[in-house]
Amino acid sequence: MDLQQITHYRNIKQQGNSQYIAHYLRLAEAHTQPTRTDYDTLDPEKPNLLTAMKRAHDAQQWDIVRRLAGAIAIPTSGMLGVRGHWKDLQTCLTQALTATQKLGHRQNEAAFLHNLAILKQNTGDYATARQLYEQSQAIREELGDKAGLAASYHNLGALAQATGDYATARQLYEQSQAIREELGDKAGLAASYGQLAILAEQEGDKVTAERFYRQALVIAEELGYCEHEYSHVQPGVAL
Repeated sequence: MDLQQITHYRNIKQQGNSQYIAHYLRLAEAHTQPTRTDYDTLDPEKPNLLTAMKRAHDAQQWDIVRRLAGAIAIPTSGMLGVRGHWKDLQTCLTQALTATQKLGHRQNEAAFLHNLAILKQNTGDYATARQLYEQSQAIREELGDKAGLAASYHNLGALAQATGDYATARQLYEQSQAIREELGDKAGLAASYGQLAILAEQEGDKVTAERFYRQALVIAEELGYCEHEYSHVQPGVAL
């Protein structure tokens, strides 16, 4: 086989790769709603989605890696996290983190650090979770990303709460709450009040717990959440 033939077949292979990656990117981005229907559509395609992710990563198609991870690898709403594919989730998030660093997208880098931290927290690796949250927080402080900082404080509060450090948890929740009040982030405020209520209940302060629960519920009703949907507004480690 001469050089011209080798080049020809290489181009065909690359074209096939590009079409494969593009197809599964479209599929993933068309099914990003946190519904059983979308999860049931993507779950059987997991091997193909992961292959597309790896091929894009190997080809240094960093924006595609970032987009695929955004569609399937958010721990609290993406198919991989919701369906408990922890190992695959970590691989995708690590690839996405590399992609955002290569792209120089600092805000996205902070987001994927934060998501890796959620994964580590949910799987019991609290020390690594704290380290990742703090790395994300540092970038958000550098960027002046107030909404991101509110999420960082909230999740660091949840981590402190999970390890029994209630005083630190309260301080962090209150920092998050203050930013969310400033931003008018009602869903975030409901989450803050919900976690402060749970914290007060754990400490045996039922009066304060009830007050925070009522504040959270008022906002949830304002936003049109039903009781089932309200569980997504008070997610200990989901923001």
